[in-house]
Amino acid sequence: MLKTIFLSLFLLCTAVFAQDKTVINDCRFRSGALCAEMNLNGIDVHGMDLSNSQFTRSRLNGANFSDTNLKDANFGLADLRRANFSGALMTDVDLQGANLVNANFSNANLEGANLEHALLGGANFSGAVLGGINLSAGELAGVAFAKANLRRANFSNSNLKGAVFAGADLTGAVFTGANLSNADFANANLTGANLKGANLDHAIFRGAITEGCVGCP
Repeated sequence: MLKTIFLSLFLLCTAVFAQDKTVINDCRFRSGALCAEMNLNGIDVHGMDLSNSQFTRSRLNGANFSDTNLKDANFGLADLRRANFSGALMTDVDLQGANLVNANFSNANLEGANLEHALLGGANFSGAVLGGINLSAGELAGVAFAKANLRRANFSNSNLKGAVFAGADLTGAVFTGANLSNADFANANLTGANLKGANLDHAIFRGAITEGCVGCP
């Protein structure tokens, strides 16, 4: 009888602990989570289903979203510096105006993602799917973004077919082996960029700065 009681208590404590791991600062991590404007720096939600969740304006510095389902999630204006999205499903995710400096998107699927006005300096997109992505300049929430900051970003072996980089700062960016067919680099700064082995079929470079660029036409 005593053994049964101890076993029941152990199972209850285990269940409570498992539940607590999914709740941080009043954010309950699950599909459709509402976690806007929260301090969630360093969270680890590896492999979870967070599709359709809201993280707008939240602080997620160094968070681990690797292999996570983030389809249709909203990270608008969030702080995601050094966040790990490797292998994540991020189709149609909203990252407008987010700070993604040094974030890792290697092998992530970002088809249909919105990365307009995001800060992407040093971000790693190697092997990622980014077809049709738009990183051109413009305005968001009344703030003008003259150039998309993609300095030293890594897009090696990624799929960027039809991507728009018009006016972007791509100084030192790496596109080796990437699919850049129909991509638009009009007026972009490609100083010191590396496009060696990239597919440039029908890519547009009108007005682009290509000084020291390897593989630029």
